Amino acid sequence: MKNYKIMLIAIIVISLIAGTAFGFWGGQTYIRYRFHKGRSNGEYLKSKILNRLDNILRLDDEQRASITAILEDIADEHKEILKDFKDKMKAVRDKKGEEIKTVLTEEQKKRFDEWKEKRKKKRLRGKTHHPERGRFR
Repeated sequence: MKNYKIMLIAIIVISLIAGTAFGFWGGQTYIRYRFHKGRSNGEYLKSKILNRLDNILRLDDEQRASITAILEDIADEHKEILKDFKDKMKAVRDKKGEEIKTVLTEEQKKRFDEWKEKRKKKRLRGKTHHPERGRFR
């Protein structure tokens, strides 16, 4: 009888742990699919917007073509804005790093540079292409 209770408790605990793990994995998979799909593929996002507008407004062929051109222009503008933003943020980070270095000793500057390099490698490590997975990570 005692072994039966222990076995029952073990099964319940294992089920709870497995359920939590599968729930977390499923949530992460959903987020990756739902939110990153449109970001990595501009054509997907443009077609999704166009289809949504078509369903709401019942567009004719000429309107669809005009809206497609508008969406392409907007996408180009977004790319330019994002590039400018990235360049400006890099300049701010570089300036901040140089200002921080002005108050550090030589030994601290060396460790600071090593720390920045380690962070850079870690950041780039997550942006490698995985052909077996068919996506960027």
